[in-house]
Order: sequence, then structure tokens, then C-alpha cells
Amino acid sequence: MFELTVFFAAHLMVITFYLRSKLWPFKEAENPMPSTTDDKFLIEIKFHGDGKALEAAVKKTDVLEVKIIDNKESN
Repeated sequence: MFELTVFFAAHLMVITFYLRSKLWPFKEAENPMPSTTDDKFLIEIKFHGDGKALEAAVKKTDVLEVKIIDNKESN
């Protein structure tokens, strides 16, 4: 009984993780920049207000690309 309890607890924990993370088979990837899977890093900065000031500050660093995505539906 103890081994079955551990077995089912572990499997249900993994299933719960996948459901809460919204990861399931055949799910389309939500990668905002496909090139990050090759050899680049992605940093996402959430901001409220003027995007041009933030873009100018980020471009002072050594970045390859700055992409601003306006996401109005997420509060």
C-alpha cells in the first residue's frame, strides 16, 4: 500500500503540473521569438507607459533586436 501511495502521488503530481502549466500533447509553442531556441537569449520586460523610452534605454546595451508587443488583454 505504501508503494502504491508513493506511485500514485508522484504521477498525480506530474499530471497536476502539466495541467496547471497548460502543457499538453500537441500544444503549439508560445515562443515570441523563434530564434531564441538557437543561440540567443530572450528577456521579457513588462512595462506601463512609454515604450519608446524603454526601447531607447535597452538599445544602449549590446542587443540584437528589440521587439515591443502591445498586450492589452493582460491586465
